[in-house]
Amino acid sequence: MEDKLPHIYTNKNVISSNNRKFYYSLEDKDPDKNKKIKKDTKEDILDKYNLRNTIKSNDINTKIINIFKNSNSIYKIGVNININGHNEEKYLIGRTNNTLITIDGEIINIKDIDDINLI
Repeated sequence: MEDKLPHIYTNKNVISSNNRKFYYSLEDKDPDKNKKIKKDTKEDILDKYNLRNTIKSNDINTKIINIFKNSNSIYKIGVNININGHNEEKYLIGRTNNTLITIDGEIINIKDIDDINLI
């Protein structure tokens, strides 16, 4: 005796294609596939995609975050700031996303900073 399922539960035998199409592009136009592809160095990639300013700003932001995380001082943090080739000694009391605030009330744009170090 064979139990049959109602017609609504049966599987339809119509299977559509599940394959996805992918496109792969290679910058090397050489038809010889046995040649090794030249790998870009870090410097080549920075120049190719114009990332030098991004790396510089991320490095400065990381240094500023580490300066304010330092547990040696919580107020009036002494730093050496290099701004446009001029090295100055400043005391920081706060920061925003784009600026640093000194104890003298001076506001320094982070994008103008070349280097910053604790005293």
